[in-house]
Amino acid sequence: MPLLCPISTMIPPSYLDSGTGEAEVRAYKLGKRRWSYNQVEVIVREAGGSRVLTVTNATNQGTDNFNEEYRESAVNYLLELSNQSRVVLHGFLCYDAGEGGTPLLGPPHTLSPDQWHQWYLVQRSACCKGCTGPVIRDPRFLYLSFDEAGTHVGAKTFRLVCALYDSDGCQVLANAASPPIRVLANNDVPTGAAHLRLELEVDGSWEGWSPAGTGEILRPAPRPLGLAAGLDDLFEPMHIHSHVADLAGVPGLDRLMESIMPDSPYSAAGMLDLVGRPFQYL
Repeated sequence: MPLLCPISTMIPPSYLDSGTGEAEVRAYKLGKRRWSYNQVEVIVREAGGSRVLTVTNATNQGTDNFNEEYRESAVNYLLELSNQSRVVLHGFLCYDAGEGGTPLLGPPHTLSPDQWHQWYLVQRSACCKGCTGPVIRDPRFLYLSFDEAGTHVGAKTFRLVCALYDSDGCQVLANAASPPIRVLANNDVPTGAAHLRLELEVDGSWEGWSPAGTGEILRPAPRPLGLAAGLDDLFEPMHIHSHVADLAGVPGLDRLMESIMPDSPYSAAGMLDLVGRPFQYL
């Protein structure tokens, strides 16, 4: 029996009026332990306003805290935004079909039930080719692989359905559905990875709109690994962070960082900033 996604969204224009809505996005299921990863771009916009935030860092938190029936179709991220606010993003791979109704979860905007849409999850049990494992995979940052072809489950297109929460994962801030995604099987020749743009509208009253340093009290970052609970007095946060920043100008440091971590997407300055940032909130 099809399983409803725990997130409801506003009905996308392309679902109401196919052919004049969003353009279809193509992705690929490669098979044989190979995956084609697609970039997901998350944009946070102020509902009825002009403020816009982008993602500067994304950490995959896993889905162990999800109900078991959802895990194979889901991803769970902690996102740091361009003003240093933190939010949680849940994403589910769903069929591009469903039904209207009262939202299971929703943002703080008042909408009538007929403006909401419920989605059905893509599940391995529906695969006619006997594929196994998660139907959505994540290597790092916001690159996702959709490991189920539409032809394997009798579907033309899928959707990535997402909800944005506060940093505690409790308050729903916004939700959205991606454009239709046509996932082709590995016997089709790949022409490149897909790019999915997700725009989520958050109410202007959200405290996270306030940039760091203007009076907003940010929630503490996780304590650095290996730092014992009673050692706070040994560290002066601003002192440590200033020395980390000084290291970024050392000649040849970029080449050294590249030799140590050749696959890192960060420059030496960017990596040092990530290392030093947690000490600002001790």
